[in-house]
Amino acid sequence: MKKMDNSAKKLAPPLWIWLIFSLVALISVTILFRLLAIKNENDFAKKTYYLQDKIKTAGENPVVIILGSSLTRCAYDSSSIMEKFVEARTGKKPVIAKIWRSATNLETIVDHMPVLKDIHPDILVVEANMLCYSAENSLINEIPSLLSNVADREISKSYLAEEKPQKRQDTGQIKTRRGIIDTAQLRSFRQLALLLKTQGTRIFLVNIPVEVSEEVKKWNSSDTVNFKQNFNYIQQQVPFTYWDPKQFWDMSYYYNRGHLNTKGCKVFTKWFCDKLSEQINRL
Repeated sequence: MKKMDNSAKKLAPPLWIWLIFSLVALISVTILFRLLAIKNENDFAKKTYYLQDKIKTAGENPVVIILGSSLTRCAYDSSSIMEKFVEARTGKKPVIAKIWRSATNLETIVDHMPVLKDIHPDILVVEANMLCYSAENSLINEIPSLLSNVADREISKSYLAEEKPQKRQDTGQIKTRRGIIDTAQLRSFRQLALLLKTQGTRIFLVNIPVEVSEEVKKWNSSDTVNFKQNFNYIQQQVPFTYWDPKQFWDMSYYYNRGHLNTKGCKVFTKWFCDKLSEQINRL
């Protein structure tokens, strides 16, 4: 037995090796967190520059800001197409700026873009899902994005509001949903919305279409009470208008059951621009 104990001790790494391993792991995690922080700071700085640069040309023309977190960024067509569409119907030349960031909560956007408090758009449009489903921002989920950014030199590129990643169609059911947004996570957005509302901004929440079975599932799940609680939390201080196209399209309009493809985007954009034109005519 003593010989076996001695051999086991010889096989076990010395304590100093464990200490070095732990130190390397700690340093690596610290570096990763710092790189992620730099990536996020840089990302929001680029979005801030885009927003400022976009609206400085507005003059007396209406300004519309759209906030969203779609993975495909394909819900709306390009800003220039929407601007021309609205101008043809209203005679006014709107400036439409889109701020997209995949898997990001409203709280994160508002907290990292203080410029939103200094810009007073005529209309603020928010993807309604951002009041419902929570984003997954764990380190494990962020690492692939970070490595991809470094490999593709994304960090040095400008923010491309019109870029739409190509996705293969997936007709399968959505098996799991992200967590539900906690009402507390909407506090900073409600403060921003209240500030903008007092300065004359009209606020609209838009329910971007998802495949009909998913839409039914969404509003008939046990989570629906949480959705309504979040909507009511905003409505208590900031009256908003809720736009729902109530479109029941087949899968030819979607990349997957939760995201529009180019075909769906064009149809949805026309509907959206018609609604937007009505509001701009009232300014």
